Amino acid sequence: MDVYNFFDNAEERFSKDSKEVTEKDIAELASIIRSAEYRYFIFTHGTDAMARNAKLLQGALQDSGRVVVFVGAMIPLSMSAKHKSDAVDNLQFALEHIHELENGVNMVGYNPQTKRRDFYNPDKVEKNFVVSKENLQLIFTSR
Repeated sequence: MDVYNFFDNAEERFSKDSKEVTEKDIAELASIIRSAEYRYFIFTHGTDAMARNAKLLQGALQDSGRVVVFVGAMIPLSMSAKHKSDAVDNLQFALEHIHELENGVNMVGYNPQTKRRDFYNPDKVEKNFVVSKENLQLIFTSR
């Protein structure tokens, strides 16, 4: 599989806290995605603004023929030494299943009904979380 190394081209512009991403940043990101030769894109993203930014990107990429997945975690991978992070599982799920998706923007989260990860449409979700003794899971619930 060919991989586009986004960071070689945009690291300084997009290496920021996800809450600081602006509509201008999203428009620039959409332009980069539209002009790239690739169809599939995965972005790691903070969860506080993930639904908002995914929704903005979805609007900017309408009819682009691209598949974009936002992946986040309730506990960042950098903290996984002390707490079990869902980051690796969420990213692995995205990598394994992105080719099953139709064009558009999706987010990965835990589905408490099926007890497994799933893709979510950013237009139809709100952030929530599930707490257990072992870990904290990022989930999205339908609005």
